[in-house]
Amino acid sequence: MPKVADYISPEAVKKLATSSNYRLGEEIAKNGKVEFVEFSSLKVIAQVSLPGKSSKRTVEMNTNKNGLNYKCTCSNKQDWFCKHCVAVRIILWEKTHASKNN
Repeated sequence: MPKVADYISPEAVKKLATSSNYRLGEEIAKNGKVEFVEFSSLKVIAQVSLPGKSSKRTVEMNTNKNGLNYKCTCSNKQDWFCKHCVAVRIILWEKTHASKNN
């Protein structure tokens, strides 16, 4: 089964997220905080904190035979790759690819 990291290349995510969510997610990844609660090749759960805010959003990404599933507690919208998902994607991409380069 494909791994979560197989679906989160920068090119793939630019197709999933709006340009504003992508930009905001980059800002969160740079200045906010992403903490992994669960981390495996098939499932990732992370808590995302915005700079200067005490609230956290929870992002879950997992794979199944149909591809990548994702959701965030910031919205009930289905198939919406929000800024929190983008931030998790950026940190996850760095984490998975840094380990391959070492």
